[in-house]
Amino acid sequence: MRNNIKEYQFYENFNQIAIDVLHLAKEIIPEGFLFLSALTNKEQQILKVAENKENIHIYEGGTIPLHSAVCTRINFNEGTPLVYEDISKEASLDDLKKTFQMTNINAYLGVPVILKNGEVFGTLCAV
Repeated sequence: MRNNIKEYQFYENFNQIAIDVLHLAKEIIPEGFLFLSALTNKEQQILKVAENKENIHIYEGGTIPLHSAVCTRINFNEGTPLVYEDISKEASLDDLKKTFQMTNINAYLGVPVILKNGEVFGTLCAV
């Protein structure tokens, strides 16, 4: 993980690539609220949010401290998605349920985004 990911936003075509990734994901999960995030050593940074019609309280440019971010529970070594179909029934998430209620989220799909060199970039999330 990087200390600071703001540099990605300066890469040529980053914004368009992020939009394209979210658009493709929206075709697969049309009813979900989708966002792309990056992880640093301290926080999850929300880089790009798909059109929000779901009244989910997650915004581009927002940050989530790592201790409050469910994405830290993804197994990046295996590269497998993390799925919670009903967060209210997940005892393992008791410490985060208040955060989910405040953001109006009760289901979560986190897909790890790993760079070609093996470095963890962040997540593509659907809630």
